[in-house]
Amino acid sequence: MPPLEPPSPTNEPEQGPPRYIEIDRNQMVLLARDWEGLVGPDHLARAIWSMMAQLDWSEYEQRIKSRDPMGGRPCWSPQLLASVWIYAHTQNVGSARETERRMEYEPGLQWLAGGKQINYHTLADFRVCEKRVLERLMAQVLAVLEQEGMIDLSVVMQDGTKVKASAGSGSMHRRKTLEEHLEQAQQVVEELGRKVGDPDEEKENKGKRAAKQRAAREREERMKAALKELDRREAQARPKRREQVRVSESENEAVKMKHADGGYAPSYNVQVVTEGSHSIVVGIEVSGNANDSGALQSGVQQVEKNTGRKPGQMVSDNGYATRGNVEAMAKLEVDFVAPWKEDQSRQAGALKRNGIDAAFGPAAFVEQPGGKSLQCPAGKQLEMVRKRTLHGLPVLVYQAKAADCQGCEHQSKCCPGRKSRRVRKVAESPAMLQYLERMKRDEIQELYKQRKKVAEFPHLWMKAMRGWDRFQVRGLAKAAKEAIWRAVAYNIEQWTRVCWRVRIGQAASA
Repeated sequence: MPPLEPPSPTNEPEQGPPRYIEIDRNQMVLLARDWEGLVGPDHLARAIWSMMAQLDWSEYEQRIKSRDPMGGRPCWSPQLLASVWIYAHTQNVGSARETERRMEYEPGLQWLAGGKQINYHTLADFRVCEKRVLERLMAQVLAVLEQEGMIDLSVVMQDGTKVKASAGSGSMHRRKTLEEHLEQAQQVVEELGRKVGDPDEEKENKGKRAAKQRAAREREERMKAALKELDRREAQARPKRREQVRVSESENEAVKMKHADGGYAPSYNVQVVTEGSHSIVVGIEVSGNANDSGALQSGVQQVEKNTGRKPGQMVSDNGYATRGNVEAMAKLEVDFVAPWKEDQSRQAGALKRNGIDAAFGPAAFVEQPGGKSLQCPAGKQLEMVRKRTLHGLPVLVYQAKAADCQGCEHQSKCCPGRKSRRVRKVAESPAMLQYLERMKRDEIQELYKQRKKVAEFPHLWMKAMRGWDRFQVRGLAKAAKEAIWRAVAYNIEQWTRVCWRVRIGQAASA
């Protein structure tokens, strides 16, 4: 093989290193920003600002001390602060710190604030202002939506959803652990108190020392509050369950609740009341009760407070269907629509304990004309023997003859171990009878079929689309305020989608 020859010379110049764009960070540049051009004419930030401009802010302005001609440092307008929070919630942001960070680059927030940045302390304080003022804000937004024809209170639907509290699952403890943590907190407070005046300790920054003392006192107060809440819950629990009661040491009002994914976490129950025409939230409330049944009357009160009118019909699921709610709705003159859980299913536990077959429950005994007797599945008569009160309800007691039961082929299933069968039936009130009759009507059944898509739509929007899986604030009172902000943001988004952008499009095409 012949040796390799060197490459023949060419006329091309020798290649040097690659050429890159140079970065000179010492170069000063004057930038021109068009804040008005940051967002388009149909941007959500503009819609929120348009809605806020229609509201009365005098109630907020009354507490502002910086005024002309007295002077004082200028403050952010409540209209701007409210707009920033509402827009932040529509962008899946519920943190004041994160909202401040996004004001550096997010176009909608930059447009609202004109490129200026609002401190997160100011945002956080504004979010938890008086609940009465926030309720007034929500009522004003609803008034605008009603003028737009988006609210119809003839049919209103209520449903509850669980939202996790700010506290973590690891903060839930029994009495022994809480008492140990209280003792530890008290020891820290005492230790810091003894160090006051110590020359070595005086070298430490005064601010840091004060912060340590404040944190220690706050932890002690939280432990005391948690134990006080534990006493209350233990008093309500059954004796066998008292040792299992837990309370969160960081947020004692939160309750361990089951969520849709099957998991348990410290949470609050958010009750959402939605009108039936455009799924606008007309009432929202937060409680520490995992059971929905006790929130129905409050839902009607929320609607009346926010809109000035009561709903015509209140539709809910069977979790709200109790005799107490039926009576309450009748007194309020509101038609209650919810599927009634049959007495047979309600009494399944009692039947099992007494060894009675489910086919021979009280529902199998047919009331005879006049209400003085019942007919059993075997065709025998049970006569009414007395009236009594059971669990606060009037109950009619019917008794069969011993001779009829002794020779009956169904005795082993109907009244095992007894000489004769006894049946108790609730003497239903006129309101209850009217409700049961109402639920049999075809139009009511068709109305109830609409419940899921109307009542659960706000839950889907706020939780799945807007990331509201956890409260950003601690305590029941502050959680209730955050829920109002979420509801207002949701309502304005629906108004933007249905009305505002339609008008903007029509104006652009004209």
